[in-house]
Amino acid sequence: MHCLALLLCVCQIHVTFTFKVELHYPTIGLGQVATYSGIHKPLLVEIEVGTPPQRFVVLLDTTSDLIMLSSSDCNAPHWQNARRFEKGISHTIQPRNRHFQRAYHTGEVKVELFADYVYFGGRWLGLVEFGLVCEQVTPINDLPGIDGVIGLSAETLSPEVSLTLLERITTTYPDYYQIFWLSFVENANEVREDGPVADLHFGSSPVSGFVEPMLYFPFNQRPRWLVHLLHVSFAEDVVFDGPLVAELVTATQFMVVNDRYLAGFTRVFGEMRHEGAHRYIDCNRIPTLPDLVFHYTAGVLTLTGEQYIGRAVQK
Repeated sequence: MHCLALLLCVCQIHVTFTFKVELHYPTIGLGQVATYSGIHKPLLVEIEVGTPPQRFVVLLDTTSDLIMLSSSDCNAPHWQNARRFEKGISHTIQPRNRHFQRAYHTGEVKVELFADYVYFGGRWLGLVEFGLVCEQVTPINDLPGIDGVIGLSAETLSPEVSLTLLERITTTYPDYYQIFWLSFVENANEVREDGPVADLHFGSSPVSGFVEPMLYFPFNQRPRWLVHLLHVSFAEDVVFDGPLVAELVTATQFMVVNDRYLAGFTRVFGEMRHEGAHRYIDCNRIPTLPDLVFHYTAGVLTLTGEQYIGRAVQK
């Protein structure tokens, strides 16, 4: 999202994590969650991060235009405009919350954080509704425990909760700005065949400066997202089983970064357009595949020819 983030140390020591992602349909509390978040077709994602693994639960809106998290060994959003990327500055996915948290207590899951407006590096990535559900860690007075908060600052929280929440968090965690954050790969060309798209760090990073200026991206200009695909099939024809680094581009094209399974893609989709080191499938030139859609089922990400690319739907 569903979509996370992580801490970098002032001493510049950092730890790189990998993801183990399990996707399944949520069964508890969804009516209450949907009421508060506006999420109508939620999908629950359980993520284990680090060694020993720490579990995170993310609630995704499967009708969203953007996939905040996807099934992979290590994946994260990738900001396409690499020339604006500064390695010395952390870039934080920062939510501006409209309807903050309504906690439902089911087992170990205690907190939901719902975000509506997502920022990255001072740029607005569009209206996206998703939720971050964290497990109990350390109670903050009467608040449930929080594993981590995406983009927490007074500017990003709705007025009715910002002061109360910040006061409670700063009492327990003086360096409350030490949040989860992502270190993005600067250029898609730098993604190794089996390498991560982004590193996850522990460390300190003030986030309030990332809100302005607010720039609107029309739908057809939304940022691209790099993901690792585990399994791709077209109808009953399995293209491959195994990880593949690829790029989702809304409604226009599908970029194949890893050539390992090029033969399978070519067999299903036909010849691809070359652009530099990468190959693209232009969806509008394939009569039988005008658009692409990803189905999550039993932990498998399946690609089929329906609706448009970048939309996750439940079967």
